[in-house]
Amino acid sequence: MTQEKSHKKLRKLLPLFIIVGAVLLMVIMISTRKQPATVEPVNGGALVETMIAKAVNAPAIVNAQGTVRPHREIALALQVSGKIDWISPEFVSGGSFRKGDMMLRIEEIDYQLAVDQAEAAVAQAEYQYSLAKAQAGVAAQEWERLNKDSGISTEEPDALVLHGPQLKQAEANLSSAQARLESAKLSLERTSLRAPFDCRIRDEMADLGQFVNPGQAVARIYSTDLVEIDVRLPLNEMQWLEIPGSPAVVRVAGLNGMQWDGYVHRGVGVIDSIGRLAKAVVRIDNPFTPNEKHSVGLNIGAFVNITIEGRMIEHNILLPRSSLRSDSVVWIVADDSTLDIRRVEVDRTSRDEAFISKGVREGEQVVLTALVGAAQGTKLRPVLKESTQ
Repeated sequence: MTQEKSHKKLRKLLPLFIIVGAVLLMVIMISTRKQPATVEPVNGGALVETMIAKAVNAPAIVNAQGTVRPHREIALALQVSGKIDWISPEFVSGGSFRKGDMMLRIEEIDYQLAVDQAEAAVAQAEYQYSLAKAQAGVAAQEWERLNKDSGISTEEPDALVLHGPQLKQAEANLSSAQARLESAKLSLERTSLRAPFDCRIRDEMADLGQFVNPGQAVARIYSTDLVEIDVRLPLNEMQWLEIPGSPAVVRVAGLNGMQWDGYVHRGVGVIDSIGRLAKAVVRIDNPFTPNEKHSVGLNIGAFVNITIEGRMIEHNILLPRSSLRSDSVVWIVADDSTLDIRRVEVDRTSRDEAFISKGVREGEQVVLTALVGAAQGTKLRPVLKESTQ
């Protein structure tokens, strides 16, 4: 009985023994474990993208915008009056003509009759002149014969004796008749209206059967041999242009892949009173003739983007415009991988590029990444940007 009670008491204390044993085992394990090695953190620096500075010889690229206008644009008018009896099928808005092509014609009959009358008047005047000339010759012979028979030497005879005034009158009448004939022929020629240069019609203002007066406009035309674009630029951009000569490429928004080759023709020499901008003129030859660069003509009035290749910039460091910080500062990776904040001299900047003449050496790494709170000596982890070329 006593033994059975001992077993019961032992069973009750067994969980306590297990807990105590586990605690003792934990204490032993904790007291005998090894302390981990202490590792001090390493500052790797700010991760930045960089590029290698290279010296280049490159043209200054000037970007501009403008509106296409014709080189010549005039109101075309007749110099004689009459009714239009013939008109070219091309005499419509957008119609094209080569220099000398007939555009329209007015009735010729009245002007042809005037030429016939003038020719008859010239023939009559020629007869009167020939008659007066013959009479003057006879008068001169008679005076010489009479002077010789009398044996008396006298002075030159009076002009009336030799029919001088009559001869001059006949000569004047002939010249006047010839002038009237030339005028009649000119008026007849002017019944045909011809293109004064290679042109296209902007607006036509006359039609078949209409009676027109001298000086009355019948069409408005513009030349097609070339067009011009007025380009307004800041003065510091004008200095990079070769005037005349700088090549230009003209593009129209919406016409992807199409371009027209032009050139800077002249400077205007006037500063805009509002924007204080200078003005140059870009010309494009044969803008309406399709070729491998454009399959359509360049429309008058089109708003265009222009890229002008200016003077050559020699031995400058060419950097992305975004790498140039405020106050002409560039960030350079020093030899010890720290940040070197360096002030530079900038020859020229554009929307995408900056040309550095002093302050950056070829081969140095230029920081492209923007850093918040950057300071001289900041530790860097430079990663070289892959070349896109």
